[in-house]
Amino acid sequence: MKKHSFLSYLFWVTLAIASGIMVAQLTNAGVKETLRFASSFGKPIVYEAKSLQKAAVKEIGKEAMGLVGKTSKIALGNIFQDRSGPPKNSGKYIEADLSKMTISLYQDGKLKESLEIRSKGRPGSPWETPTGEYAVLLKEKEHFSSIGGVWMPNSIQFFGNFFIHGWPYFKDGTPVYEGYSGGCIRLSTEDSEKVFAFAEIETPIYITNSSLNFDQFNDNSYYSSKVSIKSPRLSAEAYLVADAETGEIILEKNKDEKYPIASITKLMTALASLETIDQSKITAVPNDLDYENYNISGLSKGEIISVGDLIYPLLLQSSNTAAEAIADFRGRANFIRGMNQKAAAIGLLDTSFSDPSGLSEKNLSTPSDIFKFISYLHKGKRHILEITKLKEGTAGTKKWTNSNKFISFGNFDGGKTGYTEAARKTFAGIFSLPLAEFNERKIVVAVFRSQQREDDVIKILDYLKDTVYYGRQP
Repeated sequence: MKKHSFLSYLFWVTLAIASGIMVAQLTNAGVKETLRFASSFGKPIVYEAKSLQKAAVKEIGKEAMGLVGKTSKIALGNIFQDRSGPPKNSGKYIEADLSKMTISLYQDGKLKESLEIRSKGRPGSPWETPTGEYAVLLKEKEHFSSIGGVWMPNSIQFFGNFFIHGWPYFKDGTPVYEGYSGGCIRLSTEDSEKVFAFAEIETPIYITNSSLNFDQFNDNSYYSSKVSIKSPRLSAEAYLVADAETGEIILEKNKDEKYPIASITKLMTALASLETIDQSKITAVPNDLDYENYNISGLSKGEIISVGDLIYPLLLQSSNTAAEAIADFRGRANFIRGMNQKAAAIGLLDTSFSDPSGLSEKNLSTPSDIFKFISYLHKGKRHILEITKLKEGTAGTKKWTNSNKFISFGNFDGGKTGYTEAARKTFAGIFSLPLAEFNERKIVVAVFRSQQREDDVIKILDYLKDTVYYGRQP
């Protein structure tokens, strides 16, 4: 009897010690959730940790007495790694950093002078100063801005309505007040004289915002939170899922193949309109369109409307008529040329446009380029994405309701759907997902030639939330 009691006592003491060690190790590992332990003969112990954001099943390895979860890195590369940047050794170029508020002059790879940027466009506004790779298009010692009603000394045009120039002044000679510009890069008049003298027609101009790229250089990445996972089965012929801020690829298929993009085109139409046309200008809906192929979306032939108001039927109801009316204001061929120039300026080297609506099967791009485009809008022209999230837009007595089904998703941060017979169903958009411990990640989803677009996107989002997390490898 005593022997039995002693063995029983020894058993319970041993169990208590083992349990204490296990709990201590889990506490040290920072696991604060309720843990469920299970074991089977010949297999490693597995625990399941559930938090408010996600449920993760992790295999327990041999390290730390079998209590450290093993995960696998699933990032498939980085979209941003192929950025070329300024030339290093030959010729002149100008580099403006909107974060550091400096403009630098380089000759044969050597810094000649660095000057202060006094003002730029307000971030998040329609007039935010655009980043990208441009060139000097025009130089004027005194340029009059019809938009601002001011003279701009030592003006250097680099794209559309955007210039580098000295401090502006009104017609009576009074200088403008301090504050954000209408999108141009303002310098002191003295410094603008130096840039004006340095610049030549076609001198490259690189406009960057270094504060937007900090997340590319940390030690975090994307990992599977399950021992064995399979990518979702999608109907799309091509797709790309990647982090808008780091460029890390999570899922992809045929990401560098060119496809027709249908009405995703209209995001570039909106961007080119904002950057090359005074939005207060009045235009007319063209009379000569084949309206069997153009959805009217509350617009009438010959109707007079401001260019700025056309962005609502363009983006909310995917109006082909609105796209043509915008392009017609500048001259259709000239406007489409501007769309292609903007695409090249922001690194969309496999993208080309033949019309402003997306009806043409010659409007081509790749999932990789469309990711770059959505990321660009997210970082530097968020105003456009914000419009695509609206339930409705109004202009005077007119109202346009958003036809995009994804606006019902609480984590949808903007984007555009499209459809033509050649393109099938397309989608490009961005979502906020709780994939990191302390914050959400901005994930771009691009889907091409899909048969079941909404189902494909839902499968992608479910896969990410159920099996993927962003952080450091345990």
